[in-house]
Amino acid sequence: MPHTIKLSYFNIRGRAEPTRLALMMGGIDFEDHRFQSGEWPTFKPTTPYGSVPVMAVDGQTVAQSNAIQRFAGKLSGLYPTDPVQALYVDEILDTLQDVTAALFRYRGDDKDRLRQEREKAVKEDIPRYWGALDSASPCSRCSYAVGGSSHCDLSFLR
Repeated sequence: MPHTIKLSYFNIRGRAEPTRLALMMGGIDFEDHRFQSGEWPTFKPTTPYGSVPVMAVDGQTVAQSNAIQRFAGKLSGLYPTDPVQALYVDEILDTLQDVTAALFRYRGDDKDRLRQEREKAVKEDIPRYWGALDSASPCSRCSYAVGGSSHCDLSFLR
């Protein structure tokens, strides 16, 4: 039985885009609710953690972009059924989440601090994560991610 799905996020690609793409690739019907100007302050208090994306599945709201993306991957046939392959896909997905966190660790108005944080991310964090993905090889161990089709491949498009 098909689920009724509503994905809510800002009117940008961001953290919801891999989920949107996975659902579209799988031919899964869903409502793509993109916030209009000024809607976020009213919507924010209705979310479980005060953040988006959120997804309503059969009327039940769930949060956390990776959990939502994994669900979309499973519905769309883009998530491995083999537990070990799923573990590798999850490792890649969570590593990409760490890269995103490093890039946006500082969100204040201090331009010098923003520059310093971005330089640290570019010089230290990103090479460390990319190097680990390359040398520790979750990508090469996984027949789905990057070498096949999985929902985590879509995360590279954020």
